[in-house]
Amino acid sequence: THFMDEADLLGDSIAILHSGRVNCWGSSFFLKQKLGVGYNLTMELAPDSNVDTITATIKKEIDPLQGGNEQGVELLSSAGSELAYRVPMWGLSNFSNMFVQLEQNGSSLGVRSFGMSVTTLEEIFIKIAHDES
Repeated sequence: THFMDEADLLGDSIAILHSGRVNCWGSSFFLKQKLGVGYNLTMELAPDSNVDTITATIKKEIDPLQGGNEQGVELLSSAGSELAYRVPMWGLSNFSNMFVQLEQNGSSLGVRSFGMSVTTLEEIFIKIAHDES
């Protein structure tokens, strides 16, 4: 299939080809763990929210786990009343602390709601295609 969502749901073993070569092969979980770019954290904001304060709160919980060459929390977009962050996979052990901070301080930060999603196979494919270019 050429549809990454379909491959993710139905494939026991997935091969990603680029320029006629197999670049990676494995289960959906394996590919996401080894090649994933992290988790996506999205938030709906109140009109009086401060993006810098929210970003600092998230980074305070996740970035102390950062190794020397690893990228920390990254603000992907801030459009209207929505924020999107990329949170690295190595920060998983502190997600519960981050969620507690967002739940307890959400109203003072101006966060109405938030959600997390894992890297998609499409993002992995784009990463592989970009790295080969």
